[in-house]
Amino acid sequence: VVGNNGDVSLLVSYRDPTFKPAKVMPEYTFKVMRLSREGMVTTDITTPKDEAIVTGSLFPTSDNNVYFGGFITTTLSAYSSRDGVFFSVIGADGRAQTKTYRFKPEFVKGLATGKQNNLFSMYIDHVMLFEDGTFALVAEKYSSSTTTFDNGVGVNDTKSTTYYSDHIVIARFSSTGELLNLDKVLKKYENNAFANATY
Repeated sequence: VVGNNGDVSLLVSYRDPTFKPAKVMPEYTFKVMRLSREGMVTTDITTPKDEAIVTGSLFPTSDNNVYFGGFITTTLSAYSSRDGVFFSVIGADGRAQTKTYRFKPEFVKGLATGKQNNLFSMYIDHVMLFEDGTFALVAEKYSSSTTTFDNGVGVNDTKSTTYYSDHIVIARFSSTGELLNLDKVLKKYENNAFANATY
């Protein structure tokens, strides 16, 4: 993301080499690096001990702050579940103020799958900046399928398809990271002929 003052901000994530799936938390560490004429400032994005960032995106900006938002998981569920959202405001001095918001059971209803009502596979499609200084992320649940079929010359081919056609989550934040609104759009399109259809 390039700010109005010419600063360039980069989002970096790296996998913990000591990570073990049984640990659940956290697999990746996230940093925001800001490049300016004065040099580079690196900020670690941290969350409460029982929460971890799963995925996120930098937001466009109209001021000198950097904004980073996305999804968190918790120790209460399998890793990679989307259990809430977060929003970080990183100042010019490199200090980050991060706020997290867990999904309530009634919000997850209809979105999640499985006995534990966990949300998986949410992809952030868009990040938006509004004229009033608020931000929104639009994320869509997706599914993938792999089909093996005969290509007509006696050789099996494999086709993998990702379907960005499932439910949508929209989270809107203030410029200080307060969650203003959290909404969902329940929709789902299905086609059983995976080898012959895509959308």
